[in-house]
Amino acid sequence: MAQHDAVIVLSGMLGGFKAAGQFVVQWDDPDRFFAAIHLIKAGKAERLIFTRGQMPWSNSPPEGELLKQKAIEMGIDPAKIILTDIVANTADEAREVKKVMEAEGLPSAILVTSSFHMPRAKFLFDQSGVSTEAYATDFRARSSLSWLALLPSAGAFGSTSSGIREYIGRLYYGV
Repeated sequence: MAQHDAVIVLSGMLGGFKAAGQFVVQWDDPDRFFAAIHLIKAGKAERLIFTRGQMPWSNSPPEGELLKQKAIEMGIDPAKIILTDIVANTADEAREVKKVMEAEGLPSAILVTSSFHMPRAKFLFDQSGVSTEAYATDFRARSSLSWLALLPSAGAFGSTSSGIREYIGRLYYGV
C-alpha cells in the first residue's frame, strides 16, 4: 500500500442506546475502525478522517465523534483526527470528505469501509473527485456449509436485506 495523506473511515459500524443519561456504544462491525488505527500507526498516512454519520431520526451522537474518542483512547494524537460535518449516507460522506481534504490540503487518502460496501463507496468518492486507494475490511464469507445453513433464520433474512439494500444503492448511483 502506498503512502497517503489521510485515512478515511466511513460511518455505519456503531449502534447503541441511552442508559442512565449516557449513550452506551455497541459495535456492529469494528473492523474498519481497527484497520484505520493500524494504518495510522503503521505510518501509511498522517491524518485520520471520521465521517459524522447520523440519521435524521437518530438520537445518538454522530458516529465520528464517538470514533474520535475511541481513537484518542487508543493513542492517536487528537490533532491528527478530522471530523466531517453531519452526513446521512455515502454520497454525503464523499462530498463532505472532499471539502475537508481540500480545506486541509490533503490530495490523497486510503478509503476504509466494509468489503460489500466498497464498490459503491469507491464509485461515489471517485465521482466526487476524491483520490482514494480502497482498503476493504469486514469480509463476510462462510468457510463451510452444513444442513443448518439451509434452514430459514433471522440472521439470514438480515443478511439478505443488507445485500439487497447495497445492490439498490449501487443501481441508484449507477443510473
